[in-house]
Amino acid sequence: LVDAHQSVLILQNLSVMSDEETLTSFLDKVDKIGDLVNGLTTSDVATSQTAVHKADTYLQSIETTGFDTTLINTDKPMSSADGNEEMSAINTSSNEYLKALEEDARERSERRKANEKQGKEYKKLGNASFKQGDFQSAITSYTEAIKQMPWDTTLYTNRAQAYFKKSAYQLALDDCNTALKIEPDYFKALIHKGKALAMLQEYDQAYIAYTGAKKVAPNHHQLVQGYIDQLETLRRNC
Repeated sequence: LVDAHQSVLILQNLSVMSDEETLTSFLDKVDKIGDLVNGLTTSDVATSQTAVHKADTYLQSIETTGFDTTLINTDKPMSSADGNEEMSAINTSSNEYLKALEEDARERSERRKANEKQGKEYKKLGNASFKQGDFQSAITSYTEAIKQMPWDTTLYTNRAQAYFKKSAYQLALDDCNTALKIEPDYFKALIHKGKALAMLQEYDQAYIAYTGAKKVAPNHHQLVQGYIDQLETLRRNC
């Protein structure tokens, strides 16, 4: 059977989002492969055979995986007479499948390191442009950084602030919502979401965002209350 070390390597593989994937499809893939791993590592013959079949089918639907999906073949039905032989074949196929995933994980890890290096350079450029008041250049740099590191929530809130400076409040809101999909309790994203909603005159939704920020960071109660007070002033004057 597959050992725990190989399972860990699979999970590491899932931490890398390919260039072609959206956040939604990436998270969906994590759930699907997690279920496959559980099935492949079980000691139950029927469950394992079913998992191998599902794994083979799923791999054939992924165009960017980078390894041979013909490693697994489960067309042959299993009888009770040759259960031990079938179990051995299943374990062999499972191990080959996991080895292929390990290699894919290694390659993805190398790509991720290269992407992170480039993404951090773009982030530095974006920060420098923002400080200089060149918000359009900041947006361009943050956008390039996001292409390399789509999991980095600070990039979305940084770009949101640049959009805010250009009065592009809906775009700022969109970036905050993306950051919150990745990290639901991200304080900075909740604050900037509230600010964007306030400028869009969505006062009730802005209040919800601010109260959410209060809950996740009660030590910043006074800061958040200041934003809520500003919100109430805007509401009265609209």
